[in-house]
Amino acid sequence: MKLATRLLIVAMIWSLQACMHGQTPQVNVQPSHQAVQSISCERAIATQNRINHYFHNRVVPKMRDCWQGVKGQGTIAIEFNYKKGKSGWAAEKMKVLGSTLSEGQDVVALQCLQDAVQGTSFPVQDGDLSAEEFLVNWSWPVPLPRDLNAVAQRMIDTGGGGGGCGGSEGPAPACQDCFYIPIVGISYCGSTCVGYKDCRRTESGCNMGPIEPRCATGSLYGNLGGIVMY
Repeated sequence: MKLATRLLIVAMIWSLQACMHGQTPQVNVQPSHQAVQSISCERAIATQNRINHYFHNRVVPKMRDCWQGVKGQGTIAIEFNYKKGKSGWAAEKMKVLGSTLSEGQDVVALQCLQDAVQGTSFPVQDGDLSAEEFLVNWSWPVPLPRDLNAVAQRMIDTGGGGGGCGGSEGPAPACQDCFYIPIVGISYCGSTCVGYKDCRRTESGCNMGPIEPRCATGSLYGNLGGIVMY
């Protein structure tokens, strides 16, 4: 069995386990009870897949040549600020959240992405309708893998498919959501991979507001469950 095929099978198992066990933060309640998140694991993965489909089809082809000029090997996490327009979610601002690249190379990588996202957008879906802003916190590998086998090998080299919000090199959760603990009837705000920009605790529970910006965290070749995207 080819390397990439084996990795995809294992990643599918990781995905099922991630949804079964939940991505919610742990709280001081009985081990058999978990907090309930307003955005489910399945919806979170669907959102990550939607964004990755956009990146792979609209952005990567435009930045691949430029990306070859980024020296060294590592990852860079970028925050993309998308605003809702007639054609969908279009990027307006970008900034570096973190980088393992050598000094100065994050500037080169950021410029490549800034040029590549111009004129691109991804679709607005029903769950986005009330929001006017979408923050996308995404991790990008340097260099880009040549093919799916190279993606699979990189997953092995960096410790497997799990971790963070998308593969072993996925960033830590950079979004917020409201979690509810059924057994004690308490709501609280917590970090999550896909949710909202902010979450405010009130006397009656959590409040994200009617037009709270949407938010997603992920990586170019993975999602919350670890499935390789290419």
